[in-house]
Order: sequence, then structure tokens, then C-alpha cells
Amino acid sequence: MQFKAFLEKYSSNIAELGNIHLLAFNSAEDAEISIIFASQCIHLIKSQNIHVESLDCTVASYSNIVSQLETSFLGMGLTYWLRGFHEVDKKYRQMMLEYLSHYQGPHQIILFANQIDIKESSSKKIVINIPESVDPALFAALFVFFKKKNTPQIHKVIQYLCGMYSKISLDQACMIIEYLQVMGKYEDAAQLFERILESEKSLFILSQHFFAKDSAAFFKLWSRFESEYPITFWCTYWSEQLWRAYHVRYFLDRQQSAQAKSIGYRLPFSYLQKDWKKTKLSELKNAHQFIYELDLAFKNNIETESGIELFYSKFLQNQF
Repeated sequence: MQFKAFLEKYSSNIAELGNIHLLAFNSAEDAEISIIFASQCIHLIKSQNIHVESLDCTVASYSNIVSQLETSFLGMGLTYWLRGFHEVDKKYRQMMLEYLSHYQGPHQIILFANQIDIKESSSKKIVINIPESVDPALFAALFVFFKKKNTPQIHKVIQYLCGMYSKISLDQACMIIEYLQVMGKYEDAAQLFERILESEKSLFILSQHFFAKDSAAFFKLWSRFESEYPITFWCTYWSEQLWRAYHVRYFLDRQQSAQAKSIGYRLPFSYLQKDWKKTKLSELKNAHQFIYELDLAFKNNIETESGIELFYSKFLQNQF
């Protein structure tokens, strides 16, 4: 099912989703999972008095989850969200998708993943294809689906943004919709929308220079960012990047490319292709420890003004 058709069909009565055995949102192979949309969708389903249980695939084994989905109390059906499914290895995903293709209940399953190969064999199974970008018509459908107010002024803003930016992702659209509900004049929020639509790409490039250890390119781009975000943001951002980079390096050392690709989906493509060779596991671990201690010092009101600069300098000069 196409995404817009799904939004229009269930916008009037989202509770009807409770009659479906499998509700799967399918993203393109190399696309990031729309985490913000997923969270808002789950919240909307819960608002209809549908209790949603989370089964974390990164923690529970395949057999444990299957056992849970096969068990019911007095035949009562529950709604389960297979959280973190896109982060597990390829073998796990293939086994689970094969199982779900034949699943007949008694529970309902919600799933967000890439390349879901399940046919909509009946009205009890729905696979929704997530688009690569959102156009004005899809924006309007999202407003209705999430019960948001869409005014003529907001419509003009959406038309302008879609004309200015060639690609607006689903998660970016969800963020914009939330801000549009509380904004005054568009001019007051223009800078915010620019950050939402451009910062993700720029941060990606910043990370690319970081792992490539291209000091000149990194610090040139860094000069545009250093005053835009607080140190707490940078500690969180680099902590996640280093954690993923460590595990990518770990798996690639063992020629486990599928696992590396799964855990590295938020890293620059160049890191997975070649730049992982420029780092060592011990180096990534020490850099992660440094950023952790920097974050801890800041939260304990210890002076950290030059800490982030020292972090960059040590990493780019192979001093960890």
C-alpha cells in the first residue's frame, strides 16, 4: 500500500488498525528508518485506547519473540511493536520476516524496517511503502492523519518549503508539522526550518571529515556549527557516532559486513567503505571515554569550554 493511501484510509478511524495482524512500514534499502514518524504513529494508536507492548529485537532472541507472539491469555490479542528490528543482523531479520509472512494472530504486530518482502496476502496484513520525500499533498495528508490544524497560512509555508528544498524526509516533515502548530509568523521560524532541513546533511559531512581525519575540511565546517548547538548536543552526537564506528570496525575486522552495515546506518558511507581502516578499536574506545567524561564534567559544572576542541584535536592527530 502506498503511504498516502494509508494515511487517507485510516485518518478517520485509526482504531480500525486494531483488526490487522501485521502493520509493516517499509523503507527503501539505504534509507534511514523514520524514527519520529514511528514514535508519533505509536502514540496515535495508543490514544485510541489500544495498548501497545514493545518487544526489543536488539535484546530478545528470535525464538523468544516468536514464543511471545504465539502465546495469549484466554485467546486475547495484544498489539506488539517490534522495536529495533532494523538494527539486528540480516539472518535475524530474514527469519522474522519469513515467520511474519505466515502469521495469523492472535496478536497484532507493528514493524518499521527496510526492504520488507511480505505480500499483502489478505486484509489482515498491510505493508506501507515509506516515500523518499514528502510533497505538499503528502504534507496535507499527514496533517489530517495526526489531527493537526492546517490553515491557509500553513499551506503557504508548506508550498514554499517544498519549492525551496528538493527533498524533505518524512521525519523532517513530522518535525515541521509540530513546529507549525505553535509558530507565529513564518519569518520567526524560518531559521529553525533551515536548521531542520539542512543541518542533518551538514552534520553528516562533518562526521565524514572527522572519521576521514581531514583536519582542514573538518575545522572549516566546524566553525559554522560550534555556536549553534550546546556542548550537551555534541557529547550525545559524538558518543553515538563513536559507538557505532567502534562496532562497525569490530564487525568489518571479522568480515561480517551485514552486521557492520546494520549498526552503521547513521555513519557516513565513506566510513563503511574505506575510512574505518584509519581508526583502531582502542582509539575509538578511548575517544568515546573522553567524550563521556567531558559530558560528565559539564553536568557537574566543571569548566569544559576547551574540552570539545581538545577532543577534536586529539582524534584528528591520532592521539587517543
